[in-house]
Amino acid sequence: MTPSHIGRYELVRLLGRGASGSVFEAVEPDHGEHVALKILDGEAHAKGWPQSLRKLRASTHPSLLRIRALFPDATPPHYVMTLVEGPNLLAYVRSHAGKGQQRKVGGSPAMLLLGARVNEDGCSDFSSCGAEGFRRARQTTLQLCQALDHMHALGLVHGDVRPDNVRVTADRAVLLDYGLSRDLSSELDLGAPVGTVAYMAPEQWRAASISPATDFYALGVTLFESLTGALPFVGSADDVFLRKRSVGAPAPSFFVEGIPDDLDRLCADLMRTSPEHRPSAQAIQTRIG
Repeated sequence: MTPSHIGRYELVRLLGRGASGSVFEAVEPDHGEHVALKILDGEAHAKGWPQSLRKLRASTHPSLLRIRALFPDATPPHYVMTLVEGPNLLAYVRSHAGKGQQRKVGGSPAMLLLGARVNEDGCSDFSSCGAEGFRRARQTTLQLCQALDHMHALGLVHGDVRPDNVRVTADRAVLLDYGLSRDLSSELDLGAPVGTVAYMAPEQWRAASISPATDFYALGVTLFESLTGALPFVGSADDVFLRKRSVGAPAPSFFVEGIPDDLDRLCADLMRTSPEHRPSAQAIQTRIG
């Protein structure tokens, strides 16, 4: 049963559950301010209070969710963040998505390799986000790249970049949920792949490797989904990772017409199988900034 209070905070509603715990909207009684409060589950807390959260608490980057307070010794352990209102990234980019602009690719050998869905009309689930969507995809990808570059400069990786972990408010994309963030200087043994399979980089399978390039692969999948409305690979975790490692992700223009060339090429390059072949933050900003 969920408690009605955590420390001095009154819980209002559940905002979401993730791999490391649950996030609630909460109210600080002394000031009546609404905040986001994350309760860590027992397994996450058993691995130690993430050093990454201590580093991020000092950050004021406009595209990184602000951490307000840490309570590592409380029961249950939790931390408090600024509450960000706004649509998730996919809803924001694709709110003007066009219809009838998809390319009929159902039944092609590539579709079988990707495990992509085909609808009753013989077409894939992919469709254009439209001209305004292309503008929004460019804007939000640039802002998320800058946020990730800031995290990487702190020696951190986010570890779970995906549309549900981004909110857009006043034309500003804000990256949320640091529950899977990692300090690259630590000796933490992840033991097994940790994250959301559809967005995880090929090198995370089995070895559970993480690096800045891992975040940029996830950014590429996020951009792909924003541009086309669907994921590049579907299937079981084993199937998805096998396809990522053997087939490699396609450019979004394979499925949708009219995508700007620079976004199309960047998306494909971010999803390169080898991490050393993915563009750096500086290269991303130069290409679409």
